[in-house]
Amino acid sequence: MTTSTLTNDKTTFDVKMMKLVEDATANTVDKTVTLETAKLIFAEARDGGKYTEVEKNTIAHIRSNYTWSKEADEWYRTEVRKWAASN
Repeated sequence: MTTSTLTNDKTTFDVKMMKLVEDATANTVDKTVTLETAKLIFAEARDGGKYTEVEKNTIAHIRSNYTWSKEADEWYRTEVRKWAASN
């Protein structure tokens, strides 16, 4: 599967993941990623069946630039660990 990417300062990001988080947090004051948004981000990260460097870079960027609710953060980290352990 081909992923649409955006390269910024030599770092490549997944466009769909970026758009998803931007749209989901557009009307929030502190750009908070909710559990619902975290689940959508995770589904998009898994779309190619592999957690690639592009997805890792995108998540690192999202973590640096958006606030995650405690529930969203814990859920996402748990799911990524489970997924990584199964691959």
